[in-house]
This record gives sequence, structure tokens and C-alpha cells, in this order.
Amino acid sequence: MKKGAKWKWLKRLEKNPDKVVSVGDDVVGPFYDKLIAHRIKWGKTIPEAKHSFFQSRRVPWNQASHTLSEQGLQTSLAVHLHPEEDRVFTTKESARIMTLPDDYILTGTLNQKLARIGLMVAPICMKYLADNIYNNILKPYKEL
Repeated sequence: MKKGAKWKWLKRLEKNPDKVVSVGDDVVGPFYDKLIAHRIKWGKTIPEAKHSFFQSRRVPWNQASHTLSEQGLQTSLAVHLHPEEDRVFTTKESARIMTLPDDYILTGTLNQKLARIGLMVAPICMKYLADNIYNNILKPYKEL
């Protein structure tokens, strides 16, 4: 990722933030605001407003993670960033966020593993979903 176009923006993103920060809203946006203000001050032509489509986010330790998606976890896109380091989540970190046990074995390439994690429903979430379906639908139907 250090060689990619996002790297220069990523380096400007606050580490260990108090709130969710994103490359698009908290780095690229203010940069273009300053550029436009400077051009107005010097009477130069004003460029068309730029809106960033970078969705790379850094979430603080004490907040819930954004939804880990198949594409968002892939290393080339760098959407889900580690709170303190300029890198994406590792496979183990992503698996822990998804509540997979530490001994769960994933096979394939790095991007295949991350895509698999991004496509799954978290086991704890699935347990509560299954319990509610049983208690609210199946169990009452069975008692009829």
C-alpha cells in the first residue's frame, strides 16, 4: 500500500482518533477547501469542487467497527484501517472483529481469506438471530 496513490492521504489521517475519521471527509476535503481559499485570495480561477470517494476509515478502539465487507478488507482498497498504524487489518484482526475463534483456520491467499471474512455473518450475531427465530417463530408454532 505504500506505493499506492492513497498512501499520501493515509499518512495525513489522525492516529488513535477520538471519533471515526475518513480519508475523504477529514483529509481530502479540508485540503481542497484550503486550495480553493488560496486561489480566491489571489484572484485565480477556482477549480471545480472535488469530492473524494475514498472511504478509508480509522475507527477508535472504543467504538464498534464498520461493517467488514468483502471488497473493503482487500489490501488494495485499504478501507478498514488499523486505529494506530498505517495499515489495513490483518487476517487475525479481521477474524477477531467478526468474533471467529482464534483457532479457526482460513485457507487461500490473503485477499481470499479477507474476502471470506467479509462475506460471513459473525458467529455471535448468527447465534442471537437463530435463538430469536427459534423462540419467536418455531417454538410457538410447535406448541400449536
